Amino acid sequence: MSRIALLAVSALLVATVAVAGAGGGEPASDTGASLLVRGDPEDLVVQLEALPSGFQMVGEDSQSPNEYSVVYFHPEALVSGTDSGTNLLAVVVNLGIYEDAAAAGEQFTAQGSMDRDSIMEDIREASEGATPIAVQPYTVQVEGSDQVLAFGVEYAIGSTHLFEYRYRFIVGNALANVVITALASEGGDEPSALPDRARALVEEQAARLNSARS
Repeated sequence: MSRIALLAVSALLVATVAVAGAGGGEPASDTGASLLVRGDPEDLVVQLEALPSGFQMVGEDSQSPNEYSVVYFHPEALVSGTDSGTNLLAVVVNLGIYEDAAAAGEQFTAQGSMDRDSIMEDIREASEGATPIAVQPYTVQVEGSDQVLAFGVEYAIGSTHLFEYRYRFIVGNALANVVITALASEGGDEPSALPDRARALVEEQAARLNSARS
């Protein structure tokens, strides 16, 4: 794996911790309710087969029996790009399953803040030479979620120009953090299909959690 690939993965691994520190956000749809998400978080995260061809799992971590993180990476995208219109480079998922919805809600607000300044600082700390360009709140509804917070991020690592969506959302007693990173298109613009593709991946994660409620 090239140096830039390693830097990108490093940035994403740090981003997983950083995004788990999000706070605030508005309630999304009221999913109903009292049923609990049950199961091993490793089994409930979005799986590799849900991602485009060429992705690999390059890192995972079980922080506790009820919390799991995984990093998926598309190394060939750094060389040849992708033909999907999204230039997807990496997907990071952090998932915690808690005793009840109240506990998940407490985690949503108790782990710190996610705002423009903190995200820019996270990017700088994740990789030497990383330069934040823009960080903006992203207003979006995630079908099947109870509360959601999202940001759109643009930054560079050396000469590599990246766009990223960071989501944090609750489904019942589950708290998920999803970071989706893509290479800029030719000319340095955000890939046109990226926002919809990012949202679709996040909604697939929400659907997996809702299907595990009982």
